[in-house]
Amino acid sequence: MSANECETFEVSINTENIETTDLLTLIGHNASVNGDCQLEQVYEDFQHHCYEFVAVTDENQHVLGICSREEVGLLLGLRFGRELFARKAVHEQLSRPSSQVTVGDRITSVLDHAMSRSEQYYFDDVVLVDQSGRYVGLIPMRTLILLQHRFLLETIKRLERQRREIEERQQEMEKDLILASRMQQTMLQQQSCLPQHKTTDEIRPYRLKYRYVPATNLVSGDFFHTFALADGLFGVLICDVMGHGVRSALVTAMIRALAETHTRTANDPGVFLSNLNRDLFLLLNHTDGPQFVTAQYLLLDIDNGLVHHAVAGHHPPLHLKRKECLFTPLASEHNSDGPPLGIIEDFSYGTNITPVANGDLILLYTDGLFEVFSPEGEEYGQKRLQAALQERCLLTLPEIFDEILADLAIYTGKNSFPDDICLIGLEVSKHT
Repeated sequence: MSANECETFEVSINTENIETTDLLTLIGHNASVNGDCQLEQVYEDFQHHCYEFVAVTDENQHVLGICSREEVGLLLGLRFGRELFARKAVHEQLSRPSSQVTVGDRITSVLDHAMSRSEQYYFDDVVLVDQSGRYVGLIPMRTLILLQHRFLLETIKRLERQRREIEERQQEMEKDLILASRMQQTMLQQQSCLPQHKTTDEIRPYRLKYRYVPATNLVSGDFFHTFALADGLFGVLICDVMGHGVRSALVTAMIRALAETHTRTANDPGVFLSNLNRDLFLLLNHTDGPQFVTAQYLLLDIDNGLVHHAVAGHHPPLHLKRKECLFTPLASEHNSDGPPLGIIEDFSYGTNITPVANGDLILLYTDGLFEVFSPEGEEYGQKRLQAALQERCLLTLPEIFDEILADLAIYTGKNSFPDDICLIGLEVSKHT
């Protein structure tokens, strides 16, 4: 081989999937010297090729280390260097630790190993051995640097593609959620329309108003459903599904469908919730993770001026007696309230009955209305809510809604809330 001539291997890098790179394709050369070879001979060999490093092996081709052109030249170039070291065996003068990797190693671990070396040996070639530890070749550090650069570029490109894909999917999901939210809002608006009373074609004996504030500004786990029944009865079901978002919204759709199938028992709140609970338990029992629904069902007996209600793990509705200007929770008989829907398969919910007078207001709401916190971490709470309502007992129903929500915004220091809020008001408006 003539001076400055190098027998190099073609280095092929698969840029499409660098992680599967075969280390054999990265070998720059496989030149080596025997460990017993004298330094003078090694120096002479360096003059006939352009490699910066060669491997030093024993007679079985096991690697003893690597030898650098620079190191041999400096050692023999010292004053009296040739006299002292020229006839020394190269393996006795090795001062550079070799970095070894094995055929079959993942390229990512090879890069991590090579790039983590100290600055002194950072640019040394990396020794490649086979599974039995025999020398295969040297991988130039410049090849690994180039590979890492391409690896990083490919990673950046892949991440950018993934980012665009995720962004496109997110946009599609947002479109779907906006559509679902509009449908949910439309269904609630339809529920807010009370039917005409059987004996009064011109005037409705009750007024219903609601406010619905989803936490995500999209779909919600809070909802209500109304039932126009025979004999002047009118039912209102309010539910709060655990959590919020798409999963909760799907459960609300399930409850709405189940509620429609039990219309025949909607004239008895306790029986109605018991049936709804049984069916919901069977459905939720097949889902991953716990899922439950707090609920409350009110039945308005328009002719007799009574409110029948049953509670499933929900806080009680509030009753505003207009004549006394007093807000109080609707009373429940002992053991009549039950657990949230979907927890106990066969639970019998009880029914409570409360008289209502002309002008009275029944307020139903989900826990998002009081489970909010001040910047200092203090909860708004049910007691503060009831006190705030009491202060506004002379206001109209829409005014009460406006001021309570404004009070929450002031208390939390925010215009949005962490949980869904569903607020329903039923006002007795009989005309005699």
